[in-house]
Amino acid sequence: MKILQKSKRIIREWISNKTVQQYSLNTVWMVVARFSWIITAFTVGIFVTRKLGPERFGELNYAVAWLGMFTIILDLGVGSIIQRDLVQHPEKKDRLLGNLVMFKAIQTLIMFLIAGAVLFLSNQPPQIVKLILILMIGYTSVSASGLNPYFAATVKNQYEAFAQIFSCITYNVIRLCAVIFDWQLTVYAIAESVMMLCYNLPMLYFYKRLGNKLRTLSFQFKEVCALLIPAIPLSLSGIFATIYSRTDILMLKHFENFDSVAFYTLASRFTLNIALFYALLSHIFSTAVASSKKVSDQEYRKQLHRFYFMLFWIGVPFLPVLIWIAPYIFRFLYGNEFSVAAEVFAVYVCSLPCTGLLNAYFWHCTIENKLLLMAFSNGLGAFINVFGNWYLIPRLGITGAAWSSVFSMILGLILALLFQKTGRDILRFILKSLFTLPSLRLNHSGT
Repeated sequence: MKILQKSKRIIREWISNKTVQQYSLNTVWMVVARFSWIITAFTVGIFVTRKLGPERFGELNYAVAWLGMFTIILDLGVGSIIQRDLVQHPEKKDRLLGNLVMFKAIQTLIMFLIAGAVLFLSNQPPQIVKLILILMIGYTSVSASGLNPYFAATVKNQYEAFAQIFSCITYNVIRLCAVIFDWQLTVYAIAESVMMLCYNLPMLYFYKRLGNKLRTLSFQFKEVCALLIPAIPLSLSGIFATIYSRTDILMLKHFENFDSVAFYTLASRFTLNIALFYALLSHIFSTAVASSKKVSDQEYRKQLHRFYFMLFWIGVPFLPVLIWIAPYIFRFLYGNEFSVAAEVFAVYVCSLPCTGLLNAYFWHCTIENKLLLMAFSNGLGAFINVFGNWYLIPRLGITGAAWSSVFSMILGLILALLFQKTGRDILRFILKSLFTLPSLRLNHSGT
C-alpha cells in the first residue's frame, strides 16, 4: 500500500509540474514531426520505390551517399557546443548564434569547393554527376541551421518540428507528382534539395517570430575561428560517423551492385526513421542534463542516469515485434522484388538500443568536454565497421553489412572506454545506468 501511495504521489508530481509539461509538449511535437516522415515513408515512399525500381533507386541513393561523404565538413557537432553554452550563458545569445551562423557559412563554402573539385576529377557517370549537382543546391541553406541550438536550449523544439512538417509535406508532394506524371530521376534529386531548403529557411522566420532580431546577431572572426578548437575532435567524430554510415553503401556497390545498394538503403532508412526518435529525445532532454550540472554534481549524475536508462531501454520491448513483422511489411509494401530488404532490416534493427546509448554518450562527452574520447570511440567503431564490411559482405552478402554495423557500434564504444582510466569510469557509470532503475523524484526545479 505504501509503495502504491508513493507511486501515485510521484505521478501527480510529474503531471502537475510545469517543467515536465513543457518538455512533454516539445516531445509530442517532435514525435508528430517524426511520424509525418514515417507515414509518408509508408505511403509516398512506397510509390517512389516501386516506380524507380532497384536500379534507379540505387542510383539516386548512391548519389546521396557520395555527396554525403563531403557533408562531414558541415557536421562538426559545433551546434551541440553552442547549445550547451546557450544553456549556461543565455545573455550571450546574439554573439554565440552569430558566430555559429558565420561558421556554417564558411563550412558550406569549403564543402562546395572540395566536393566540386573531386567531382570534376572523378570518373562518375553523367547521370550521377547531374544528380549530385542538384543535391548540392539544398546545402546552400545550411547557414540558417546555425539558429537551431537556440530552439533546443530554450526548450522550444516545437518550432523545429513545424519546420520538419513543412519540409516533409513539400518534399513528398514533389515526389508524388514525379510518380504520377512519370518525371525523370532528376526531379527526385530536386525534391531532396527542396527538402533541405524548406527545413532550414523557416528557422529564420520562427526565430524572428519569437521576438528575436536577425540584425542583432554578431560575430568576430577570432571567435569564429576559436570554434575550430572544439570542432577538431568533433570533426573527427563526424568524419568517423560518416565513414561508418556511408561505407556500407559504397562497399556494397564495390562487392555487389546497385540492387544491393537499393535493398540496404531501404532497410537502413526504415531503421533510421525509428532511430531518429532517439535523436529527438536526446536533443530535447540534453538541455535538462546540461542545466542540472549547474545545480550540483549529485543532481547532474541523477539526470545523466535517467538519460542513459531512457535512451537505451525505451525501444527494446518493440524489437521482437519489428523483427517478426519485417518480412510481411516489406513484401506487402514493396512486393517480392524488395523482399531481401526485410532480411537486412531484421538484423539492422537490433542496433537501435545501441543508437540510443550512443546518443546519450554523445551528450555526456559534450557536456563534460571529453570530445577527444568521443572521437576515439567513433573512430574505432568506424574502423571495425570497415573491416567488418570487408570480411562479411563477400561471405554473407547484404546482411553482412548489417551485422557489421550492429557489432561495430557497441564494440567501438566499449574498447575505446577500456583504453584509459577516464573511459573506464564512464563505462562503469554507463553500465550502472543501464542496469539499475534511476530516481524518479523531482527536485525543486521540476527536473
